[in-house]
Amino acid sequence: MNQKLRSETWTSGRLLRGFGWFLLGVGTLAALFMLVPAISTGRAEALERLAAVVVAWLAVCIAYLVVGAALKRHLPWARWTGFALACLAMFVIPIGTVVGWITVSHLIKGWREP
Repeated sequence: MNQKLRSETWTSGRLLRGFGWFLLGVGTLAALFMLVPAISTGRAEALERLAAVVVAWLAVCIAYLVVGAALKRHLPWARWTGFALACLAMFVIPIGTVVGWITVSHLIKGWREP
């Protein structure tokens, strides 16, 4: 890719999208592991709780993917949203902390980019 197009904001968008895909993969594995005990109990409440958790997890993953794509396109609303999501990612220790910190630093460096 042309070096002119690789800006700090573009890099932070790429990091957020990568973290979104990572969360989606981990969430899928976790849901599969929780599905077996939920089915084996035969109770509907366990499946309903699992479905609620999966829907919430998908919403978070989609938010990371959408904001990351918007950052790569330099949309102005995505900078603040990306900053907030990067700060939230810092609570996912250890991978989210590293990704969040690097994303915040790239966003701060590229804040004045067009």
